[in-house]
Amino acid sequence: MDEVSAERQSRPSPDVVLRRLHDVDEENVREKLEELNRRILEGLFSSEELTIAVDFTTLPYYGEEDPVLVSDSRLPGTNLGIKFAVLSVVEKDKTITLKARQVNPLESEVSVLEELLDYAEDLLDPSLVLLDRGFYSVEAIRELKSRNTGFIMPAKKI
Repeated sequence: MDEVSAERQSRPSPDVVLRRLHDVDEENVREKLEELNRRILEGLFSSEELTIAVDFTTLPYYGEEDPVLVSDSRLPGTNLGIKFAVLSVVEKDKTITLKARQVNPLESEVSVLEELLDYAEDLLDPSLVLLDRGFYSVEAIRELKSRNTGFIMPAKKI
């Protein structure tokens, strides 16, 4: 019992942790994290031609309806989900996620694509962009062509 008691005293209470989290400057932490990512990526991918992938993924949500949720009938046990856009570097036998962000149902796919490509180009010099069907539109293709980068999209299901 004494060990459990001593162990408990060495950990901060949930209230202390929550108070400290509220004191954190999110923008400052994000900037520092992105700078660390930049350094790591420079070391990993110095001069190779890089392939990046931009993908939409929707995770099932089982709670009450909320305006930030999307509707998707393919989800298991629910038709509500949280939609994310994920930017990754793709190499043989591995994928490194650079950024993931929640997508609002009212956002256009092209604006999300622009944001993720801008982020990727700030960090790297991608030579090829792989996209999923969620980006299959004239506007998305126009955006990719304007950047003078190669791209591959899977065939659209009919």
